[in-house]
Amino acid sequence: MSTQPARGDFLNLGTIEDMNRLFSYPLKHDELFELTQEGRGLKTSLSETIAWYVNSSLRRDGYNEAEAVVKAEDGHVALTITGHGMAAEAPQMYVQALARFLEIGKTGWECSKMNAVEQNWHYNWRFFLPLGLAMVNHKSVQLLHFPPDSVLERDQDYLKASTTRRWAKLLIANGVPAAETDVYQNIVDIAPVSAPAADGVNLNVKFCATYTPYITMLLEAWVPMGNCARPMVGFGLPVRQWLQERLGIPESLGVLKLVTFGLQSGLSVPVLTANHPSMIFNLDDKLKDLIETPEDDRICPLIPTMQEDLIAAAWQVRMSADPLSSPEAILQECMATWRDEVRTPDICRLIYEQVFNLSKEDALRMIEERPISPVAMEVVRNPSGEIALKFREIVRNF
Repeated sequence: MSTQPARGDFLNLGTIEDMNRLFSYPLKHDELFELTQEGRGLKTSLSETIAWYVNSSLRRDGYNEAEAVVKAEDGHVALTITGHGMAAEAPQMYVQALARFLEIGKTGWECSKMNAVEQNWHYNWRFFLPLGLAMVNHKSVQLLHFPPDSVLERDQDYLKASTTRRWAKLLIANGVPAAETDVYQNIVDIAPVSAPAADGVNLNVKFCATYTPYITMLLEAWVPMGNCARPMVGFGLPVRQWLQERLGIPESLGVLKLVTFGLQSGLSVPVLTANHPSMIFNLDDKLKDLIETPEDDRICPLIPTMQEDLIAAAWQVRMSADPLSSPEAILQECMATWRDEVRTPDICRLIYEQVFNLSKEDALRMIEERPISPVAMEVVRNPSGEIALKFREIVRNF
């Protein structure tokens, strides 16, 4: 800990009623669930919950010597942030960023309230803002559909979802140190609704469009970085459909397409469309049911999706390093990297690790003991070729 005196800033967050809404408090747990959480540090009071999320954001922004303390009394909630050494700037920055974020959150709550009044709300849904993420020093923004209920009810941590954990692994495969992936994963959901994973079909584009005022306000807050825009990746079909409608694009948006999202501030945001990070898991489940064959025979149909995911993550990393570079030129370079047949062993190894749940050591051994097939190399080298298209047709029919 630094010996420099701590700097502190105070913020009146608002009423307890508003903070209950904006921090999705209380969690609906019973006594038996609480017993399963002993030793895991689940936050049970409103003050603890707010402090947990704010301190998580501080850590993910790199402010390890800053601390948030929260007090709820007399119907209001107050936050004090102190920072030492390199984190001395954190209190002032966070007081400003949090105040803006919570005002935007109120817009999201009003959108949810409107949906509930119009009977477009399910009993097991919760309004849930993207809490606990890096929010001032993040390198990029990820546009996603909605957060699964587990990250609220079980984990109180956005980045413990299988979606974000897998994407972190793809960032690592593109050179990001494991300890630094969080700063790339600032997330804006087009539906700030914690819901069971299977409920995505009910959170359709028409429903998500009701949150457009909230979405655009949050992008205005989180995308700008000085005089330039942080790069953004849009994941999954619902996000691509929202972008298509929002930008007035007549044709459907596929994967690895570049679009430009204009902010009211005048900034132009480069956006790359991508698969949903969990898509490859769903494809593998369906392949297992369809062909009932060993893992080796499921490798080739999964290569195109893994390859696209690696290209998208590579673009995110490269653009984050130099936001003023050409998005199209960077995309072409990333495509060239991951479409080189010499990367076939790497792509197959990552499928073994991420989809088949092998350890890195076991995956490496599999690659060494089982020669890479010419078919796999052809799919990597020529993703638009006849063989690759055959595999794409298989998964397209799911």
